[in-house]
Amino acid sequence: DMVALHRAMKKLEDQSPDDAGLVHLLYFAGLSISQAAELLGVSKSTIDRKWRFVRTWLRRELGETADQGDFDG
Repeated sequence: DMVALHRAMKKLEDQSPDDAGLVHLLYFAGLSISQAAELLGVSKSTIDRKWRFVRTWLRRELGETADQGDFDG
């Protein structure tokens, strides 16, 4: 549901603009973990950790279980 995704992304942007930016880079723009890490000037493990957190957060916001959804990146 695009409306639910929009609401969740707005909430994430309000709470953590950096995490919302990561979603835009990895999910919407299709960058790899390595590309995002290089662009943001942080380690791949930092991006990987943040991406795992954000995917879990979005699943919870969208009411999905941990093994469902499109944020498995």
